[in-house]
Amino acid sequence: MPKTHDPSHNRKQFFKILGVLGFLLWLLFLGTMSYLYGSIYKFPSRIHAFRVLHVDFDNGIIGESLAGAYNQLQGPSFPTLVEKPAVDYPDLESVVSKVRSADYWGAFVVHSNSSDRLSMALKGGEAAETYNSTPALTYVWNEVRYPPISDEALGSSFETLIEATRLAFNAKFAPKAMASMNSSDPAALQVLLNPITSASINITPTPQGTKLFYNTVGMVMPILQQFFFLLMLNGVSFELKIYKSFSYTAVLLIRTAFSVVFTFGAGLCQAGYIWAFRESWDVNGGQFVLTWMTLWLLMYIHLLVLDTGTAFLPPPALPFLVLTYIILNITGTISPFEVNPGFYRWAYALPGRNAYDVLTDIWSGGAVPRLYRALPILFAWLLVAQGLATFGHHFRFHRIMKLYEKDEKSDNEASDDKEGLPEYPSDLNLHRRVSEEMTSEV
Repeated sequence: MPKTHDPSHNRKQFFKILGVLGFLLWLLFLGTMSYLYGSIYKFPSRIHAFRVLHVDFDNGIIGESLAGAYNQLQGPSFPTLVEKPAVDYPDLESVVSKVRSADYWGAFVVHSNSSDRLSMALKGGEAAETYNSTPALTYVWNEVRYPPISDEALGSSFETLIEATRLAFNAKFAPKAMASMNSSDPAALQVLLNPITSASINITPTPQGTKLFYNTVGMVMPILQQFFFLLMLNGVSFELKIYKSFSYTAVLLIRTAFSVVFTFGAGLCQAGYIWAFRESWDVNGGQFVLTWMTLWLLMYIHLLVLDTGTAFLPPPALPFLVLTYIILNITGTISPFEVNPGFYRWAYALPGRNAYDVLTDIWSGGAVPRLYRALPILFAWLLVAQGLATFGHHFRFHRIMKLYEKDEKSDNEASDDKEGLPEYPSDLNLHRRVSEEMTSEV
């Protein structure tokens, strides 16, 4: 006789297990979200970690005004100006190249002869009329490096510094300038009102609104998409008994082929909607293909990692794996490590961070060179995850085959139990027999 279970015992187990899992889910969300929130905790006080190259080609009153303005603004919530001698940089292009190589987050340049041009312009004439056509200051930045952070921490800070430089000039040099200026020349008066002209060089403008999603939601969707695909793949394979219909090697090849094709298409879809909403973003077809290939690689890595987890973990444990994996990866991409507490830098080892670095390199045309680090780490993840997923398939295949054997054994035992029982007509046969007898009597 089969062993019966006490219903009251089952109810107790249900509430006990559900209570424990619910409590663990509380801890899961508390831990993962605390980790995420902690990455940008007191973010404004870490803006000073952004290093900005400062080169003064002028060595005059404008450079002095800039230095005075920076001394007033300098602090935890303002980028750090790293002053370098002009002899190290022959021209503006050499300064721009330092920002392109990602050695600095930006640069501030005082152009040569700026102070002399200002003095001449205050005397009026043609020098005053043409003064605004040539900037005294130029700041350089690369918006594609974490666009929301760059806009807030760099772009706005540079504008603040320029305005503070004007105020510093007016406070220190304006009285002397007024004494020597040509007050009858309207152009000279205009120069006095706006003595510090400026220009900006944005290496890779990123004007589209969707840039907010690239390193946030855009890094979550690849993981969720692969998880949903695996749920379908595993469920359909089990229900249709694919593991019983094919050999171990055949099932492995089928799953691998479907995984490669699916991630190939999924990468195309994500690259497609990024390009569809790019607005005036200046990117080309070659960058589209490279973006597609990078997302394909990232998605396949995610799929292999999650496939390994689904092979060894029971279904109730999968939310813990998936959410933790998502939060760890997105925390590594949501903001630059310069403004994170130091221990968050371990995320350099995660696939999400390195894939985003590759994408940034592609979109900037090589102006954020990180391929030397990102690609080896991604391919290391690919090799290790492929090996673990293959081992996981071995474990899953033999476990499912044992379940099939157990089901067949149960069916056979049920059939044996029925053999000793008398046969009774089914409801359909019984109904047919009664109908025939009634017809014959009539």
